[in-house]
Order: sequence, then structure tokens, then C-alpha cells
Amino acid sequence: MSEQVQDLRELMVIHKARNPNPVISTKSILIFAVTWSLWLLTVYLIVNDHRNLFYNPIVGTWTLADLAKAAAAVVLAQLNLLLVWSVCISRKRKH
Repeated sequence: MSEQVQDLRELMVIHKARNPNPVISTKSILIFAVTWSLWLLTVYLIVNDHRNLFYNPIVGTWTLADLAKAAAAVVLAQLNLLLVWSVCISRKRKH
């Protein structure tokens, strides 16, 4: 029985790569750095020019705050539709 237990233990062990590929690691670090650089640049530009972004019209007469409110309303409406749909489907399956 101990031989079976030992075999099972060896099957459950995750063997990590001993020598990771340096090209993949370099690509991962580069992608990570570029992504976070873009996020930080976005935050900087928003903080730097927040008055123009929030109070001047972006699309037609809509400001960024109006667009954010409209997007939130659409997302909440979709969540409500999903809830109603799931309730209807669960009731249909019970009958």
C-alpha cells in the first residue's frame, strides 16, 4: 500500500521548469512594463487635464461624467435583464 501512496504523491507533485526560457521571461517583463506604463500615462493625463475632460463636451453635448452615467445605466440594465432571464429559466425548468 505504501508503494501506491508514494506513486500517488509523485503524480500530485508539480514539477516546475528548472531553467525558464529567458526569451519568454523577457517578453513577459516587457509586456508587463508597457502595459503598466500605458495605465500610468492614462492616469497622469486624466489628472493633468481633468477639468477639460470632465466639464467640456466630448461627444455632442455629453461630458465624460454624462458618458460614465450612461454606461453605468446600461450595465445595470443588462444585469437586471440577466437576473430576470435567470429567474424565468429556473422557474421554467422546475415545471
